[in-house]
Amino acid sequence: MNIIVMDSGIGGLTIFEKLVTNFPNHSFFYMADKENFPYGSKSEHEIKSYVKKIVNNFRKIDLFIVACFTASTVVKEMEFSFPVITVIDVVNDRLKNIADKNVALIGTYKTITSNAFSINFSLKIDGQDIINAIENHKAYDLDYINDIEADLLVLGCTHFNHLPKLKIKAIRTDDLFIEYIRHSL
Repeated sequence: MNIIVMDSGIGGLTIFEKLVTNFPNHSFFYMADKENFPYGSKSEHEIKSYVKKIVNNFRKIDLFIVACFTASTVVKEMEFSFPVITVIDVVNDRLKNIADKNVALIGTYKTITSNAFSINFSLKIDGQDIINAIENHKAYDLDYINDIEADLLVLGCTHFNHLPKLKIKAIRTDDLFIEYIRHSL
């Protein structure tokens, strides 16, 4: 099975690495769109054209995994001849059993303002500055994230999977993907 994992940058590598390790009988390919990073400031039309360009690089796709939250907000509106799983699908699956909790979301502006999630967040934080710092291997303030007041924090960008352990309880998408894919394959 040819499985393509795409992200706007290096964030999805944590998901890619865990998928390759846990599903060794499949062929995985990782596409990072470093040329157009960051997606958070791009229009829906631009993001769709980037995704189409990535898809057109492959002759055979059995499963397309969109590890980029920002791209995930628009990909569901696109038509493909193969199955697509987005990082938002995986997070929504995890959130379906969350009730009466103070849940916050940190991500790109496009992600935090989208209607793609299955719950209403009590707090939405634009984390583009931290995302850029992680992508460019620069220093960032971890206290900014740890000081968020919430019962649960959704790390709404796969770049946040590169963060060290946080004090706040957070949903990291790399582990969630393994369980979700295990039930999908």
